[in-house]
Amino acid sequence: MAKLTARQVAGIVAGTGPPRGTTVAEWVQVAMDESSLNTEALSPTGCCRGLWQINVAKHKDKIPEAAVSVANGHQAMKSPLRNWHVAGLIYQEAGSWRPWSAVRGAKPVVSSTARDAAANPDYSIATSGGAVRDPTTGKVGPEPGVEAISVLDPIEGLAKSLFGGFEAIVEFLNRMGAWVSDPHNWTRVGYVTGGALLVIVAGAAVASETKAGQAIVGSTVAGKAGRALNR
Repeated sequence: MAKLTARQVAGIVAGTGPPRGTTVAEWVQVAMDESSLNTEALSPTGCCRGLWQINVAKHKDKIPEAAVSVANGHQAMKSPLRNWHVAGLIYQEAGSWRPWSAVRGAKPVVSSTARDAAANPDYSIATSGGAVRDPTTGKVGPEPGVEAISVLDPIEGLAKSLFGGFEAIVEFLNRMGAWVSDPHNWTRVGYVTGGALLVIVAGAAVASETKAGQAIVGSTVAGKAGRALNR
């Protein structure tokens, strides 16, 4: 795979939806300016690869293959879908177009070509590898049993972890509140507390009687010993 059409690039972006605050047309325009829509494009300095010219060494934390070697990372970024995935993560991290030198941080100036492509995307690339397009929403998702890759996955995972912990705390407090508000539970507490007190009292009584018995026995023994000495 080398050069794509603007409509195919639009289909890739529209498949998952562009990051908040951006449009499909803008991403098509940036790809046109950065790589001329060449999936294997390499920057003059050799640092950046693919449709959106991903700086592989700089963003290797987002490219598992780059952890093995930069060369492997470059190979991975030749995939238009993987390149788009990482581009979305980079934008979300930066919060702007600043990482792309073609637009120098400003909003892209969208051409009629990019605008037309966004209005009529070609999903032939976006649906490769098991993904299918929902005819109702226009979004691209997985076939049954195939996991979809979205640029929102990391954020969604973090949110689920945070809210999962919060929900667990709320559920615990709700259960405690329900337990406290149930009068039967307090009756049970009374029974348990009363029973414990009776056990303690009984134990104390037994201990007292035991000590008294020991004292009597000791006194008797001492008396006998005294009489023996007086004989």
